[in-house]
Amino acid sequence: MAGSGRDLCGVGDSHAGELAALPETDLITRLGQHASMWRALARGEQAHTFQPIEPEFALEEFCEFETPVEEMESLLFVGARMIDCLVARAASRALSLASLTCR
Repeated sequence: MAGSGRDLCGVGDSHAGELAALPETDLITRLGQHASMWRALARGEQAHTFQPIEPEFALEEFCEFETPVEEMESLLFVGARMIDCLVARAASRALSLASLTCR
């Protein structure tokens, strides 16, 4: 497939700096017209639209107890820790919590 990164395997370079150092005319001769764009990207001369892919953000906590909870203090201890984690994750993204639902 022309224009894919798989074409670069034939060059034998493992770093962008090595690709950037190769002569442009030789690259185009060996790899085709896309090699010019690859070289410009490696040299930092080509504009690009890189956008990182972030995992979906969800404010959820889950805890499953192995045995039934007999004391409220144990449940409150675990619940407080879970709420602290939720608040910290929300704050790290400059969010605030308007409500909390427990199921």
